Amino acid sequence: MDEKKLQWIEISKLFWVVLFASLYAWGGVEHKWLRRFIAPVVLSAGMFVYSRDWRAFIQAPVMMFTLAMGYGATTVWGKFGRRLLWAVCNQTSSMIFPFAQLINHMRKRTGGEWLAEAEDTLTLFILHLLVGVLAIVVLGLFNPLPSARVEELCIGTLIALCPMFGTEVKTKDSNA
Repeated sequence: MDEKKLQWIEISKLFWVVLFASLYAWGGVEHKWLRRFIAPVVLSAGMFVYSRDWRAFIQAPVMMFTLAMGYGATTVWGKFGRRLLWAVCNQTSSMIFPFAQLINHMRKRTGGEWLAEAEDTLTLFILHLLVGVLAIVVLGLFNPLPSARVEELCIGTLIALCPMFGTEVKTKDSNA
């Protein structure tokens, strides 16, 4: 696939990230079902569009559970602990499909070929976990942004960004 086409494909992934983040944010205003049920299906559908792998939908039910977890409390330490647990669970659950793709590659390849892909996926997961958890906890406790609406859009983006861009694009010439 030529570089221009690949670039447009990657840019188009932003549509799915924005759609997920918007549903996540609207679910914070009203209609919690948008955040808890529709947003995970949308993210999984976006991953399926690019990967053509039905396993993209495996992570949706797990995300439905983690997005329904409570994260509020009355004390600062209570808020910190619940927000930390919520962030770790959501950042982890949103990376299920990229890990499923990695496991599929490990089964198909022998020797050390899969090791480079494993390192890439693990690096992406660690980045997703560390940056996402830190940002979600800080935004939840201190919210330096102009409003809660902006905070929720940012959190929705943090949940969806790495998983969407970590999804391997299936092309006609790929053997995956």
